[in-house]
Amino acid sequence: MVEVNTRATLGLADAWLKGAAAAQQAEVRRKALTEAVQNGVDVETRARELLREQIAEQAAQSAKSATDLTAEAAAQRKLNDAVAAGTISSEQAQRLMQVEQALRPLIIAQALAEGDAKGTLARVIDALRGAYARLHGEQARAAALQTIEGQKNQIELLQKQIELAGTSESQRAIIIAQLQAEQQLRQKGIELASAEGQAILANAGFIERLNQELARSQGAMQSLQSMTDTTFNHFANLIAQGKTDWKSWADAGRAALADIEKEMLKLAVLNPLKNFLFGTNLTTLNNVGGVLGGLFGFKFHEGGVVGVDGMPRWAPAQVFRNAPRLHDGAFLSPDEVPAILQRGERVLNRAEAAAYQRGTKAAPIVLNFAVTTPDAASFRRAQSQITADMAAALRRAERNL
Repeated sequence: MVEVNTRATLGLADAWLKGAAAAQQAEVRRKALTEAVQNGVDVETRARELLREQIAEQAAQSAKSATDLTAEAAAQRKLNDAVAAGTISSEQAQRLMQVEQALRPLIIAQALAEGDAKGTLARVIDALRGAYARLHGEQARAAALQTIEGQKNQIELLQKQIELAGTSESQRAIIIAQLQAEQQLRQKGIELASAEGQAILANAGFIERLNQELARSQGAMQSLQSMTDTTFNHFANLIAQGKTDWKSWADAGRAALADIEKEMLKLAVLNPLKNFLFGTNLTTLNNVGGVLGGLFGFKFHEGGVVGVDGMPRWAPAQVFRNAPRLHDGAFLSPDEVPAILQRGERVLNRAEAAAYQRGTKAAPIVLNFAVTTPDAASFRRAQSQITADMAAALRRAERNL
């Protein structure tokens, strides 16, 4: 039995390679072989019978499909006419079409039923139509509520942007990003005060800051590329024109320097001024310096006042990126200056610096004290130890001033 089915199935696979008709004949022959083994019928006779049965079944199914398509086309035509007449919308027509397709078997059964069955089917069909109508009404209401929610969020964003009109562009973008994240949390039903909600809001602001940093870096790269292209173009034009005299090259050099000076003026003065006046986020010379990977620091190995003395030195920006900070604050303020120090050197804070005149240490501290003791000899023997302890205490006190 297994061997017969295996050979018949392999024959069916070969028949499919030849075509659909050959495959259908192979399929009925496989069934006939199975029945022949089980019931002892003639294989060829049974195969012809099975083939006729399959053909009749396919004809019936195809006729049913034709009838269903005809009924569907008629229903669709009726709904299309209603849409064209303006009595229903296209979305309503689509929902009604779905209802008609779902109810068609019941409608056919109702047409064939008699007596109580016919009345029962009529009530069932009416109940289903009412249920579908209520469902579609709630679906339409849900869509309307979603639209209203979106409009409220848009109004909230616009009102916040109006409220932030006097703040910087960078700060506005961060606040708006966090507000949009807050709106998404409300839509998803996540509590704003939860740890997850607070983390999402914080990340939204941080992502916006990173995007701004990326935009500034890209702007710095574009500025550098623009300066480089402008400089090279002056000399490329000379090469293309075949000019080799020194005057032409000197003129090109002066023109290149003028263009660079103009761009540097924009980065160093104009863009920072616009950022200050209008709260924009334009690229400045600081951004370009960060892209170049270096910045100017000051050496104070010989001592001096920060902001006045010190030897300028070009240093990689990475040196200061992770450097420890010796005062409060997360970023350099306008009155802060990066510096390179050696181990063992001391940095005076402003309170300490106020106790010094420029280049001259303040007057030394004089401390007078009197000692009363019943054993003067013992005090004289411990005088050196007491003096050392007092000196150490004074040094600690001086450091804390």
